[in-house]
Amino acid sequence: ALRDYFGFNQFKDEQETAKLVWHRVFYNYVFKGPILEWYIKVKWKFESKNYEYYNKLIGDRTKIMDVGCGYGYLSLFLHYKNEKREIIAVDYDEEKINIAKNVYDKNENLKFSYADITRLELESQDVIFINDVLHYLTEKDQLDFLEKCSRSLNEKGILVVRDGITDLIERHNKTKLTERLSTKFFNFNKKNNEFHFFSSNFMKLFAEKNGLDYEMQEQSVKTSNVLFILRKK
Repeated sequence: ALRDYFGFNQFKDEQETAKLVWHRVFYNYVFKGPILEWYIKVKWKFESKNYEYYNKLIGDRTKIMDVGCGYGYLSLFLHYKNEKREIIAVDYDEEKINIAKNVYDKNENLKFSYADITRLELESQDVIFINDVLHYLTEKDQLDFLEKCSRSLNEKGILVVRDGITDLIERHNKTKLTERLSTKFFNFNKKNNEFHFFSSNFMKLFAEKNGLDYEMQEQSVKTSNVLFILRKK
């Protein structure tokens, strides 16, 4: 019976692709304004394959943190893929986090909260996602927060960081342009400091200093966004 249960869960996970889960995620944002609905659709189109990869990366790990969760669609996807995961999702944009808090289709294992990550106390986690967040911080705050995350990782935990890097010069100009548009023109993201993008070497040195295995994957052929996967040994 136990084997059948785990076999069913594996089958369910394989069948529930991002395309199928999308409708369940999207219904949480219906009737909350046409701009938000449009924004969610656009983000999902570009991110759905990444989300499926993140889900596989997590595997059977259950304590998850989503830093800079925005409206919460990644957290919802990961929650629906395995509702036993304990997911803490935080963002410093109160408007976004209030919308995320009020989604109707979730259980108590997914918690959304407002937080300034420079002052955030972290619980122990199996996986921490920091997607498109670090460049909003000063270099000192970047390092302080990364070190805090490293200390919070459980054994065999994973720190997943996505951001634009300065190494890819031509593509990085496109990244900076899209970030300026999202903060100044469209006002989708709030910004308190100047952008502080970093190089891949910055992240590699951090990993070495903190005893983490380092891996970098390119996530875009048009922008300088890459994925850093740092694993606790």
